Amino acid sequence: MSIWSKLFGKAREPGELEALIEELSTAMRPWVRAATRLVPEPWDDPGCGIGSRTGGAPYAEPGEPWPMCGTCATPLDFVAQIDLRECASRPTEAFDLLTLFYCWECFPWGDLSAEEAGQWTVRTYCQPAVERCRVTHPPTMTGQRSRPCRLEPLPVRVLPSGEELDLRDRALAERLEALPEYPDIVEAIEARLVGEPLAEGAASLVGGYPLWIQSEQAPTNTAGRRFELLAQLDSEPAPGWMWGDAGIVYLLFDPDDPSYIRLILQCH
Repeated sequence: MSIWSKLFGKAREPGELEALIEELSTAMRPWVRAATRLVPEPWDDPGCGIGSRTGGAPYAEPGEPWPMCGTCATPLDFVAQIDLRECASRPTEAFDLLTLFYCWECFPWGDLSAEEAGQWTVRTYCQPAVERCRVTHPPTMTGQRSRPCRLEPLPVRVLPSGEELDLRDRALAERLEALPEYPDIVEAIEARLVGEPLAEGAASLVGGYPLWIQSEQAPTNTAGRRFELLAQLDSEPAPGWMWGDAGIVYLLFDPDDPSYIRLILQCH
């Protein structure tokens, strides 16, 4: 007998439990989103080009200087390049490719002052092409640098976390949390709707929902609309990323102005 049966009385009959799981799965189904998991695979850096990758030489067009940190004046590390055209489901059509640069010395967590000081930067490109790419290398760099990897895209489906669901469908979230079988019943619903959940340490994603480590932290725009997830980069050994204590970096975009991107970092 489970502890829930001891506390709340007779356990549900199998048929009753199955009917409840099916009912709740139907209620959760509209919240399923397609996303793309990015799987880092080490490779010999082939130089500048399109496609999703980490480290080495980023995609850059003529006249673009290497970004420098406005606080410590060191070159930013080229962390990742994501080609949205490789993704089965795109979070935005406003641009096709983005590059992320980050200062490991200043280690910004996402406050606006760090953004304004240039401690990280995202560059976006529409219709990038190999013939327009110019190989750029940073000035002499010391300290941490991301290692070259190919980011292999893998289609996945995801559901919002508890905090995300609470913001999007409070009534359903409260109903789930009130069940004696919570959170086990949520795992059964997730298995039915999206299959195997993403493993910890393998949650580098494009699109979907932020998998918050701490509390929900998405900013809102002037119209009161929450920023949506563009991509999140987990602490991954292959490219050498460690965001604090096994953390995640989230890139979120303004739904009314997708060119405006915010960075948030959370860790354990």
